[in-house]
Amino acid sequence: MKKKISFALLLAAGLVVTAPVNAMTESELKAKMTKEYTVNGRTEKVDNSVVTQIERYFDKYEVSSDDCDYIAGKIDEAVELIEKGKATEWRELTSSEKEALIAIVNDISSKTSVKASLSKSGDLTIYEEDGKTVFTKLSNLIKNTDDSMAIVLVVGATISLAGLLLIVKKVVKANA
Repeated sequence: MKKKISFALLLAAGLVVTAPVNAMTESELKAKMTKEYTVNGRTEKVDNSVVTQIERYFDKYEVSSDDCDYIAGKIDEAVELIEKGKATEWRELTSSEKEALIAIVNDISSKTSVKASLSKSGDLTIYEEDGKTVFTKLSNLIKNTDDSMAIVLVVGATISLAGLLLIVKKVVKANA
């Protein structure tokens, strides 16, 4: 399977990133991590299973407002990085962009109570408070919300093909 852009990955990892202005609450951070983002012309959102993992984490652990602010800032940084690169999928990121996203997650892990790591293949691992025990491992975090257009195109193409086949059949029958 293709690895999709990892900004949602970072959002989920996010139990991780926004610049401190006002003290952010866990619910505000959750809203930031689960909202739809349009990056480089592609609208993405975190899959429902990832939302469940985010909720599980917040139910189990207390994340301070300072950590929420820091994580939210890092989410913004990751989205900005991806927008500059023009990628729409993880595999389209350059090595340096992937390294920068990995560094963002590492920074979150070292400067907040949320411990996480991001692999070069785009898998995000969130750890328990001890920083060693895996809380959850997330892959393919992003769901393209423009899938309805793909469905419309497939259905339209199928109907067009069926219509074309009927016309060809009638022409062949009339000329026989």
